[in-house]
Amino acid sequence: MDSGGVHRTILSTHMRRPWEDFIEFAKKHPSRLVPSIRIKGRGYHNRDSSDFYDRLSGQMDDGGFRAMAEVHLWHDSDGGKYREIRTDFSDELVKAAFESAQGKGWPFIIHIEFASLAGRGRREYMEDLEGFLRKHPKYPFVMIHMAQLEAGPVRRLLDAHPNLHFMTSHASPYYQGGGKPFINMFEGGRLKPEWRKLISEHPDRFVFALDNVFSRFWTPSLYLGKMDMWWRALADLPDAAAHALAHENAERLWKLPPKSKDLAVTPPWLSAKEPAR
Repeated sequence: MDSGGVHRTILSTHMRRPWEDFIEFAKKHPSRLVPSIRIKGRGYHNRDSSDFYDRLSGQMDDGGFRAMAEVHLWHDSDGGKYREIRTDFSDELVKAAFESAQGKGWPFIIHIEFASLAGRGRREYMEDLEGFLRKHPKYPFVMIHMAQLEAGPVRRLLDAHPNLHFMTSHASPYYQGGGKPFINMFEGGRLKPEWRKLISEHPDRFVFALDNVFSRFWTPSLYLGKMDMWWRALADLPDAAAHALAHENAERLWKLPPKSKDLAVTPPWLSAKEPAR
């Protein structure tokens, strides 16, 4: 994070890493790490409600968490490579997650891969999403991975739903050519004109994120490469929009204190290329 010019990271555990480990780690770096409750995984994926509720209640009771991670509504399997998840907003596990987030006032992060859906399936998920947004018009919702939507559909949703936000995770050249159809907001190392325009017009509706799922995403070649690209891309935006996307929107939505003005954050190209050991 120091080498990438990142002051604070909202982070949850993945796979078999115990969430208790991360709470202890975060206590050592309280101004830098924001523990996020994990929803996906065993219990949620295999619809074992007892296992899911045990993990959810254990995390909620801990008191060390300050956010909730994404909730899968539609997760494509990529030809069997990953677990397919196909559920809806009326599902009891989804409702339990939302009620838990509501109780804390945390933004509710929704995972729907619209580019992996087509025809009736895509229409139904869009209708269900918009119905849920209208049902809770004052509550903040965030679509992870830009919901795999291009600028046109995103503009329509932003205009229709003032409570909706989008995370930039997996929306860059680094995720092209794989099995999943993530969008690419970049062209020639810069944000595409339609994205620069949309972010400039709606600066309070976008949240910077990477979603570093696997350990390789934290290696210098990938992590610092992505951060270098995003730092330079944000420099193309008006200053107010760049700051809003980079940190202010997250600070507002998750009620996080702003970075101390006494703490310098150095761009990746001016910092050490290898993290301190």
